[in-house]
Amino acid sequence: MRRMGLLHDRKVVPLKRRAKHARHAPWAAALARLDARVDELERNMAALDRRMTALGKHGRMKVAFGISVVLHLFFILGVSFTLPPPPKVDNPQLEITLVNAKSPTRPVKADALAQANLDGGGNTDAPRRAKSPLPVPRESKGAAELAMAQKRVERLEREAKQLITQPKSKVSVATVPETRGMLGV
Repeated sequence: MRRMGLLHDRKVVPLKRRAKHARHAPWAAALARLDARVDELERNMAALDRRMTALGKHGRMKVAFGISVVLHLFFILGVSFTLPPPPKVDNPQLEITLVNAKSPTRPVKADALAQANLDGGGNTDAPRRAKSPLPVPRESKGAAELAMAQKRVERLEREAKQLITQPKSKVSVATVPETRGMLGV
């Protein structure tokens, strides 16, 4: 015979118990309390099952919808997430720099981390950084000669410009007077 409720009939199969030992005696009271609690929960669920069965199909749907709305509102309005505050940094940040040279002494105050000590590098005391991580290329003899030739050309151009712009020349040139009527024009 089948029940009309929502819960299925529970079929309990008793299992054989092994022999009781003295070491199981402390658990007897705890197992009795657990059995009593399970019986109470089964009675409560049976009572809920009878009430839900009495509501009918549409009544159960209304109850389920109401519980769903309440739970959704609880999670939407009650649960919020916030970002953790940014960490406070008491130490100044150090940059990591790759260096192409090293010095035997350590710097007093390091501005950056590097793979080797570099104390007093550069030709200025200003706190500047290299624009390129590559070493400065050495000028070859051809580049030096080219620079000297460019300087000579610039000097000669300045001299030529100065001679052109002088107001009076040291050498006088005779000018031929212009004659208009000789060609018959």
